[in-house]
Amino acid sequence: MLYMDNRIIVIGTSHVSKSSIRLVKSSIKAYNPDIVMIELCNERLESMKKKKKDKPLKWFFKNYRKIGVGTALFLLILRGFQRLIGKKLGIEPGKEMLTAYRIAKREKKRVELIDMPMSEISIRLSRVLGLKGLFSMIITSIIEVFKSKRNISMDSIFLDPREEEVEELKKIFKKNNPKLYRVLLEDRNRYMAKKAAKLIDKNERAVIVVGAAHARDVFMLTKNEIEKNKNQ
Repeated sequence: MLYMDNRIIVIGTSHVSKSSIRLVKSSIKAYNPDIVMIELCNERLESMKKKKKDKPLKWFFKNYRKIGVGTALFLLILRGFQRLIGKKLGIEPGKEMLTAYRIAKREKKRVELIDMPMSEISIRLSRVLGLKGLFSMIITSIIEVFKSKRNISMDSIFLDPREEEVEELKKIFKKNNPKLYRVLLEDRNRYMAKKAAKLIDKNERAVIVVGAAHARDVFMLTKNEIEKNKNQ
């Protein structure tokens, strides 16, 4: 999934897709940007670079005091789900982000991590999530996704995300979990777009690598922010 103009190219990826890794590699090579921007924060990048990952329970007990039980459970379930899909597809979740980072470093491109820090996301999540809300959200979302399965191919979402299917899933998520949608998508999209626009100097070109659910909005918002900065 690609969105581009003469200054920026936004790559929308699946975090458990080999085709997303290939797309990241080919796009950076073809576009030859000055900057590669990635939907990561320092904490998540360092965690991904570790060869030995924390086991789920160890990760939970290490983090729940910092971010709250509800938020830690939510993230644990999300990580577990991604690992399960990744194992089935034979790929480590988030490898396309790490690939973008390593290619950029190897090619001596400027690398910028543009996502909201995990600590800030956790604080925002803790304001909208209780344990009851957490489990209600997970159950409702799964039911709604399967009710819509005639319109959405789960294989294509994980292997090769398409815009119309991603947007359909976003609508389901927003309808059932408007507060979570705001924190996980809208707030982070605005944060990433503002940061990206601020970091791109005049005449520089950037590749921005984000998850498919963020791609379209990050592209539009970044363009708007660049235009706004130009007029100031």
